[in-house]
Amino acid sequence: MAGGRSPITCHVLDSSCGKPGNNVPVKLEMLNPAANNAWASVAYGLTDSDGRVGTLLDPSHQLVAGIYRMTFQTAEYWAAKGVTGYFYPYVQVKG
Repeated sequence: MAGGRSPITCHVLDSSCGKPGNNVPVKLEMLNPAANNAWASVAYGLTDSDGRVGTLLDPSHQLVAGIYRMTFQTAEYWAAKGVTGYFYPYVQVKG
């Protein structure tokens, strides 16, 4: 499927300035019940200038039913902006 889109995407907005959060490292993982509920890495990405990662997975990737989580490395984002004293060094979303 040429020109398609990853079956899992994300969008980061910096609510402190009302703009996209660009260059935020993002990790996608899946819970593996067969391995003592360890998290298995699935993909890594970096948000673009619009705060989006649309290329985490190949568009033809067939998702497996399960529990996934995305980790946004916000500490790296804030450090690059010269901000100190941020509240969350990372943000995780599970679903």
